[in-house]
Amino acid sequence: MLTDNLEILRRALERERKAKQIAEDIIETRLRQLYDDNISLSENITTQVEFQKNLIDNLVDGLMVFDFKMNIIKINKEALKLLGTTKNKAPTNLNQFKPIYREKLLEIISSHEITKGKHKAQFIFNFINRKRQLKYVNIKTSLLFTEKKKPYAYQVIIRDVTKEHLIDLELKEQQQVLHIESIILKDLLASNDLFHNGKSLVNHIANYLNTDDCVFYAMIEDQLIQVAATDEKLNKDKSIKKALKIEIGEGVVGNVALSKKGIIVKDTRKNKDYIIDDKARLSEITVPIILDGKLIGIIDAEHLEINYFKKRHLAILTRIGNLI
Repeated sequence: MLTDNLEILRRALERERKAKQIAEDIIETRLRQLYDDNISLSENITTQVEFQKNLIDNLVDGLMVFDFKMNIIKINKEALKLLGTTKNKAPTNLNQFKPIYREKLLEIISSHEITKGKHKAQFIFNFINRKRQLKYVNIKTSLLFTEKKKPYAYQVIIRDVTKEHLIDLELKEQQQVLHIESIILKDLLASNDLFHNGKSLVNHIANYLNTDDCVFYAMIEDQLIQVAATDEKLNKDKSIKKALKIEIGEGVVGNVALSKKGIIVKDTRKNKDYIIDDKARLSEITVPIILDGKLIGIIDAEHLEINYFKKRHLAILTRIGNLI
């Protein structure tokens, strides 16, 4: 059902994208006319220019025009909205953008091919705007020319593709999760060996989470014992380096065993229960494996980056725990 709804929304976004393309196709011509007409205004031309200004200001895509010194000589309402700012606080030069964004934009806008007018550049760009909103945008850049074919500015059209990009990410995530679940189930059905299955499990989960640290603890005689781990924690013979034995209620793993509820530790430096294993890492995610209400094991993974694990990771690992 979720996949069907996502597909319906995706088709609707595709129709919206095509409608926006119609508006975009006339912008370059309008901008050139606006530039040329501003050179010698007459009463008749003033009306036309005002119409063109209104058209640009109300364009459904963001529009920015930079001169060759990277001053912003035109910015419309939609661009201001995407940047999370107002006309009074609008940037006036590319240097007012954060360095990470400024360098990327400058690289694209002033690329050799565009400078020579050979083609337009198009790319997906993501950023956090001034309202702390994550935005994914499609950016198209090109040179603007006068009627005498003289270049006078860079045009940047910014299309908000956040919705469709997040839908694509969710679809890919679903496919990846289904693939991982099927592999894990296949491995579990193929063998009854605890150590073999544990090793297979941590490798698949580590790949999914893109981490080098994942451990499977088995509940053995009222203790949580590391029985499988990824390469970072293994000796050359694939045995675990100093396999930990943890009591119920001890550390993050022991507390999850006690509560039987998975958790995410955003910053291990601020968690008094965090236990350093082979080396300190800043993020941790831990889920229990429950069978008929009884704890049989724990899946635990860590990552070097702070606040790395998200709620979706917790939900998916919980599903995998239920599969086991």
